[in-house]
This record gives sequence, structure tokens and C-alpha cells, in this order.
Amino acid sequence: MPDPSGVQQLKRLGYKIPRKVLLPPYLTADYFQQYGDIIDHVYATEVDQKVAIIRELRSGWHSNPDVEALVLNGSMVDASVWDTLERSLVTQQDNSLGMYLSSAGSITTESLTTISRFLGYYWWERGTYGFLEFINFCLGTGITMQNLWAEYDPANPNDTKYLNFTPENPDGTPPGTPIWEGGTWFPTTHVTLTAKGGLPIETTDLVTFFYEIANYNLVVNSIDFNFDIPVVAFPGDENTEIVALGVHINGAAYGVFTKTST
Repeated sequence: MPDPSGVQQLKRLGYKIPRKVLLPPYLTADYFQQYGDIIDHVYATEVDQKVAIIRELRSGWHSNPDVEALVLNGSMVDASVWDTLERSLVTQQDNSLGMYLSSAGSITTESLTTISRFLGYYWWERGTYGFLEFINFCLGTGITMQNLWAEYDPANPNDTKYLNFTPENPDGTPPGTPIWEGGTWFPTTHVTLTAKGGLPIETTDLVTFFYEIANYNLVVNSIDFNFDIPVVAFPGDENTEIVALGVHINGAAYGVFTKTST
């Protein structure tokens, strides 16, 4: 709604409107005007300032002159332009919303701020069905999830252990014939997460965030990392045969491939 009087803008900029403007016309005598000024003076530090601080602590959007200039020009306002609170305060904001991420040290302050700003919209608009989209939005990741199936062993009908954890097919179909169709496969509540290109946070923090936001029955069985690594043949020799490939991560070397095509 338009704000021709500019009241909302003044509030965002921290300006205070004198209380005496609320006095009715028949209270225009100096006594009442001075009384309103006295109330403003007393309340300024004892009430108004504390109320403003509490309001800002609960807010995810903190204005500044740059933001106001963009708003007045009708321009798009990037999230990075808004002022942010200290990490400890943002963490408390998330805690008050039911997201206990104080132990997730590798999640950036920006991501924690995004969570506090948009968690309410997520619950209201999408619910838990869209939790993976919300995780990717907050962390800037491209994580995918696959449900895991297990196989029933007819030879051991009393064995309750999951056997042969296998992800569902990309189209969502089971990896084998389900038991209700005469087969041996059944769905489980276990899932595997795949992070293409790695993660900007520790895997333990991702698991913490997952269990805070995902459906209660889901269990993370594994987290896979998927990298597209271009392999270039030896310069000047297009027939170079690549027989192995290794990756060096955090001081540890991993052999990830055996012989590949030329």
C-alpha cells in the first residue's frame, strides 16, 4: 500500500514522531504540548529504545541508507545490502523459530540469516515436502536425495535387518520387484544425499540441518559427493591412455577411478 506521508520510511530510518501530534484539537494549550514532550523525553531511553531493540532483534530485515535509496528508486534490493545481526543473535533468532543450529559452526552467518528470514514462508508455503529445496536455498547447494530400498530374505523370515540398501531409480521406481508384487524389495525410511561439486559446510552440520528441517521419519544413511572432473590427455598426444585418477583432499589422497577409456 502506498505511504504518501512517509511514516513507514521514517520508522525504518529510526525517526521518532512526537506523541503530542496525537493530542486532539482541544488540547493545544502549552501545558499539554509540554506534557507530551516530557513523555517523549522520559520514554526515549526507558521505553522506546528498549522496545525498538526488541523489535529489531526479532526482525530479519535491518534497513540502512543504501537500502532506503534503492527502495525510493523502486530498485531491486539484494539480500546482501541489508544489515545483519551478529552471529550469536542470528543463532538465537533461529533457535526461537525451532531451528537449533548453534552447534553447526560451518554454516555461515549469511545462511543462518537466510534461515531466520524465510523459515516462516517455508513452513507456510511448502511444508516439509519442500525441505530439500529450502536446504539448498539457504546453503547455496545443489543437494539431491534418493530413497533407499532394502531386500527381504525369504530364507531368513525372522531376520529384521535391512539387506542390500539400494537407491531407487532416477525415475522413482524401485530397484527391483516390490514385495506386494511378489518380489523381495521394500521401501525404507533411509535416504542417501548427493552433493554435486562438494559442500560449503561440514557434513556433520548438513546432517544437523537436515534433521532440524526434514520429515521426522527420514534417516540419512550416507552422503555422496559427485564431482565432474575434466581429464585432459597429455599435450600433443591425443591417444594417451588414462589408467587411474586420484584426488587430494585435506591432506589425504583418494584413488577414485581405475582404467578409463582413452
